[in-house]
Amino acid sequence: MKIGLKRAYYAKQLTDVPGVSTTYEAPVALPHIQQVSVNPRVNRTQVPGDDLVLEDISECLGADVTIQRKETTPAEEAELLGRRVDASGGVYGGSFDNAPYVAFGYMRTFKNSNIGLYVWILKMRFAPSNFTADTKPTDGITPQYDSLSGGCVTREADSAWIYSVKSSDPNFAATFFTQATLQKLAAASTPDVIALSESDPEDNETPVAVNEDITLTFNNTIAYDHVSLLKADGTVVAATKTYDTTGKILTITPDVNMSASTVYIVAINGVTDIHGQTLAAAAINFETAS
Repeated sequence: MKIGLKRAYYAKQLTDVPGVSTTYEAPVALPHIQQVSVNPRVNRTQVPGDDLVLEDISECLGADVTIQRKETTPAEEAELLGRRVDASGGVYGGSFDNAPYVAFGYMRTFKNSNIGLYVWILKMRFAPSNFTADTKPTDGITPQYDSLSGGCVTREADSAWIYSVKSSDPNFAATFFTQATLQKLAAASTPDVIALSESDPEDNETPVAVNEDITLTFNNTIAYDHVSLLKADGTVVAATKTYDTTGKILTITPDVNMSASTVYIVAINGVTDIHGQTLAAAAINFETAS
């Protein structure tokens, strides 16, 4: 069970090149973290048909993030909000604010103190937050803490916005909250270009048993597809589609045996993987045995 929070850091993002790479500066500690609130922004829709919901589609494009700390110093405010600092260390805020994109990391602790959930929010930008200043009450002390809010978006390089990993290694934080780890995460999260690795039957294969299932193997995990089994004249063949546990192997099982000595087509008209990549339209032709 998670019971605590500590070890907050930020690292300025230097580059974010679409489809290529992301780079960061070395992380900087944000001491005395008290709370992190992450509220994902999810677009969701349902596809109706035949008076039923045929498909539920959702995508997460980032999150709204708020952090609370014991105190945010003027220097940290200037750095995270992109504000001007004068010779006296005073901070100017205005229409010239130019907050940088940063990665924001933190550690959630568990009841077992040796276990931690380590998190990097990969691309976010802080913005000025509401604040309230209260007079000191006469009958006690009420601490007043500082907060910063911001918006997290997906990286242009790879569409990723968050990474988390659980570890019981007491020295894990020393390597996780580093520039080297951020660069490793940037490289590791760049997905392979979606491709159809294998099909059974293969294109133009003959003869194919009339009771054979059709399998398509993709290199990436599939989010949703538009794959149909057709006869050569365009007639749609009723079939059941299932994926294996990896989400990469699609099996198409015709509801009844296919006709003998007949040409069939597996029409691939829209296969999208979990990285948002869509496979180009393709067709696999085969002929059943007589």
